[in-house]
Amino acid sequence: MPSKKARKEETKSKAEQTMGHFSRRDFLKKAVPVIAGVGIAGALRIDPIFAASSSARPSQANQLSTASYIVYYQDNFYAQNGTTGIIDYSGTDAATVIQAAIDALTEGGLIVLRRGIYNLTNCIRVSKAIHFLGEEGAILRVDDGAQNSTNPFNILEVNGDKAKIENIELDGNTTSNSNFAGTTLDPAPANPNIQSGIVVRSGQNVEISNCYIHDTWNAGIWLAATDGDVVGSEIASCQIEHTGRSFTDRSSTNPPQSANAVYVFRLQGLTSGLTSRSKIHDNAISETHGRGIYLHFDTDSMISNNILNKTPELSAETAGIVVDDGAKRIIIRGNNTSGYGPGMFIAWAGSEDIIIEANGCFDAPISGGSGSGILVDTSIASDPPLRTLIIKGNICKGNALQGISLSASETIIEGNICYNNNKDCGAPPAIRAGILILSGQSPVISNISISGNRCFDDQQTPTQNYGISVAQMSNQIIGILISNNDLRSNGYGGIGELDCSSCRVTGNLGYNPQGLAPIVVGDSPFTYVNRDGVPEAVYIAGGTVSEISKDGTVLFTSSPATVWLDPDESVTLTHLDRPQMLKDRR
Repeated sequence: MPSKKARKEETKSKAEQTMGHFSRRDFLKKAVPVIAGVGIAGALRIDPIFAASSSARPSQANQLSTASYIVYYQDNFYAQNGTTGIIDYSGTDAATVIQAAIDALTEGGLIVLRRGIYNLTNCIRVSKAIHFLGEEGAILRVDDGAQNSTNPFNILEVNGDKAKIENIELDGNTTSNSNFAGTTLDPAPANPNIQSGIVVRSGQNVEISNCYIHDTWNAGIWLAATDGDVVGSEIASCQIEHTGRSFTDRSSTNPPQSANAVYVFRLQGLTSGLTSRSKIHDNAISETHGRGIYLHFDTDSMISNNILNKTPELSAETAGIVVDDGAKRIIIRGNNTSGYGPGMFIAWAGSEDIIIEANGCFDAPISGGSGSGILVDTSIASDPPLRTLIIKGNICKGNALQGISLSASETIIEGNICYNNNKDCGAPPAIRAGILILSGQSPVISNISISGNRCFDDQQTPTQNYGISVAQMSNQIIGILISNNDLRSNGYGGIGELDCSSCRVTGNLGYNPQGLAPIVVGDSPFTYVNRDGVPEAVYIAGGTVSEISKDGTVLFTSSPATVWLDPDESVTLTHLDRPQMLKDRR
């Protein structure tokens, strides 16, 4: 049996390795050691290597006496009562000891996890009002080969109000555990509740902050609402990377929709609880295999000031931020995405009252055909179209497709900068634009205001042909206002395709449709509708004309004649011989 000194040196060596590893992670430098002073550690028979070296007097907030339990490793795992100093629980299995301490605190309390690596063979369940706080260098790690077909566990599960998880590293250890999340028999899109970092099953005002979560087969953090509502959660200042490996791994036979860095989705659909009022902010998300932040059926939440970076890759759609399926009253503000395709994605149908403001969306690749900076897509015809969005003050640059692509009604697009986009775009030249309006799968898209935007291309070989294009294709787009945009210096011109059922275009720099253009006259009676979006004079001369009317009112009974048309107004003429018609756009 090793001597006490030998065991001490072994523990010290492990701790020093851990501390060396963490000194390179700036995000954990915010952490303040919870237990200070070698004298306190010595009095409680804890190896001094686990104690902070600061000689400053500890504040009340970080004294040992504030902790309900202190969990540490020294030849075994121990949970020491913070009030009595007595070891209440000990053993060789970290999850068992930690769980015992949590279960003992029926009214909540502070559990301090000392620095060190805690290899887990099972899930830890955090209950009501538990504050689970790690010292710098505290790591919960899925043990090698611990996850199997009968127990593919999540690292932490939360079930209770006001639970808080802070300053802990969670390592899913995918290199030493098999992929079960991506091989289920669940119907697609699959959402298996296994192999995630943190799953919140129920609770109000749950906080997850300053954690480092990485290398999971499934989600990094999942607000799942399996056992009741999840309301008012806060996910803040976390570093999340290499999550959702099952989304792209070759071993996956059923890549899960849930394999995101942060996933907000009620797992059991309408039969489980709801998610609402989440605050997801100031997180650093990088190199995820699946999507970044994904809100599904959620309401009244805010996604703000997150940085999402990924090496661009050609794979299935891996959006940086997704809002999907009837989500309502969502604010997406101040985020930066790079390398995610698309950068931001408002999807499917039924979502409304969405604000997308002051974000940066850069370098989206073609991922599953999606490569816009911001993509708003009504992608099903049978449900209500996406509606009531404000897309304001964003910068979309260098994306494979358009800077902003929109299929939604009752929407304002204002004050955005879209430049050097369409870098990998196979679409027709007329719709390779900074801002593109489409009908999507909806039969009718209506009432879109596009104003005050700046769209340009300053590359040596431009790829963004136009500032704005509108293409209704086989469906219908009604009520477009394009005003006061600066559309100078695109590859071909200011506005490309202008295919819509009604629109008005006014005051746009770089788009000047003035001048004469012929109108091809058809058989009698012939109707011409002003679809140019600007006022124009229509000159009618020659031929044999018996009647000229404007929107059903007879104006003249012969030619020559001049008729003024505002956008969407029409002139109809009855003739025996076709006259010449010219339009003079103003």
